[in-house]
Parts: sequence; structure tokens; C-alpha cells
Amino acid sequence: MALPGTMRAAADFRDANNPLKLRMTASMQWTSLLTLAMHLATRVSIGALNMDGAGTMTPRDSQLMYDTWQSMLNKWLRLIGQCGCCFVVGPGAGALANNACPHKCRITGAGFTMYTGVRYLVQQNFVNQKSPQLWGAPGAPIIRMRGHHVTWKFQSYDMFVEHTHRRRNSDIRLLHYLGKHCPHPQKSLWSPDTPVTQDRHLFMLTTIDVDAFKYWFGVKRCRLSVGPWNILAKSGLLPPSHKQNSKIMPKPIFDKEQLMRYYLANRKDQRQMEREDYLNYKNSMVKSPEERAAERPVAPFL
Repeated sequence: MALPGTMRAAADFRDANNPLKLRMTASMQWTSLLTLAMHLATRVSIGALNMDGAGTMTPRDSQLMYDTWQSMLNKWLRLIGQCGCCFVVGPGAGALANNACPHKCRITGAGFTMYTGVRYLVQQNFVNQKSPQLWGAPGAPIIRMRGHHVTWKFQSYDMFVEHTHRRRNSDIRLLHYLGKHCPHPQKSLWSPDTPVTQDRHLFMLTTIDVDAFKYWFGVKRCRLSVGPWNILAKSGLLPPSHKQNSKIMPKPIFDKEQLMRYYLANRKDQRQMEREDYLNYKNSMVKSPEERAAERPVAPFL
């Protein structure tokens, strides 16, 4: 089945040196194949419906189906820059160069420039011309620390992963809860009664989900605000920021080879570690009332 106007439009694209050799662009080739495939599919579907045993397909229905396929084909070819019925392509396309398409496709041969792919879609305002940003309206994820409006005596901070642009209540933008930071110097179980001044940062009650922090900061590459950064730097988990560099604060060693040598040189005795594990296990057991009564001192040692 020869499509009307196919050879006429192809003849206008003959090579100047070899008149018998057709010079068709790649877009014309695959568009012609697409047109032929859609026409064949239309004919096959109409023939299959006509040869059906029910015989309910009338000639009017087949013509309506063919017209529907043809309108869809014209819309698609108009989108990519060609006319489905006469194949007017580019400026100077033969006899129809100065005239519009007879089927009113709104594509003129003289004033139409062939655009391919994204360039044509951008020119026809089918897609947004501005390049999309990497992070849209909510913003990139960031690790922040947020406190509550209470007395400083009871103040504590929550560390969580949220979007950069958050709303008034942060529960909508909250991605992951990392932990809690208590800014007051506290006594720890292994500290003396009064912590010395230079060790105040060691006794802040900070709990953080290290695995979640590794995932969001290392895998997801989220940003880190200055509050959690200072806490993690003082705990030795991250290098300090440029603004919070103290000359007297000891810097952690991030050289793994040197750290391993230090750990191997200063490791405990195996018997001592087993003894500590045994004592920790025994001290963690809940004692019965009889055992408590047996350990309770009696007179004259009260």
C-alpha cells in the first residue's frame, strides 16, 4: 500500500551528485516506518474485525476506526515536525514549499524549521525550558538540632534529619530521628564528683544513632548544620569545623594504621578481660530476697 505523497516528498531529497540515490534523514526514515506500521496495524485490525464470526463490524465502524488512527498519526507527526498526509519536511520541500498543507495541518513548507527531540519540544513549549533543580521545594536533607522553649535548666536538643525548607511544625519534614543532646555538664559513672573544666564536653549526655548518621551523612550525602557538627567533633566522630578550631582541644587521630598499632600495643590481658566480663555478668543479675538477706551485714557490724 503506497501512501499518498511519499515518493513525491522523498524525490525532493535526492542527492545532488547522484540523482537516483535518495537522501533521507534518519528522522524521515523512522517516521516513514512508523507510518507504514500504523497503517498496516490499522488494516490488519479492521480486517480481523470484519472477518470475525459475529460480523458486527459495519463499514461505517471500520471507516471511523481508520479515521481515528489517522488523526492520532497526524497529531504525532505534527509533534515531531512532519505532516502525515503529504510529508512536507523543512523549507523548500518541492511544489508545496510556499503553500500550506492541503489537510490544514498548520505546517507550511517555507516557514517551518525541522526540530528534533528535546529542541523541538522546548521550542513548542511542551516541556519546561528551565533546567530542573537537583533538590526541589522541600530542599536537600540536612542534619539539624532543635531545642524547646523551656527554662535553660531543663533545656535539651533533638537531632534529626529533615528537609532544608521546613514548615512551622517540623514533623512533616522530619525524615529520621537521630538522638538527643543535653547541654548541661553531668557526672558520669566513672568520673569524680566534680568534673574539671577542660573535661566538661565529655560529660554531656548525648545519644545519637551512629548507624543512621553514617547512612544519611555518608550514603545519602546530606548536609550537616553547625550544632551537631560541633558535638560530633568534640566526641571524636568528625573533624572539627573551621570556626570551632581550638588550639588546646586535643585532636582525634584518624589514621587507622596508627590507631591499630596503638590498640595492639595497649591491649588488656586476656585474663583481665575475662574477669571483667564475669564480674559485669554477675553484677547484672537480679538477686533474690534470700541473697540480699545473706549479704546484709548483721550485728556487731551494723
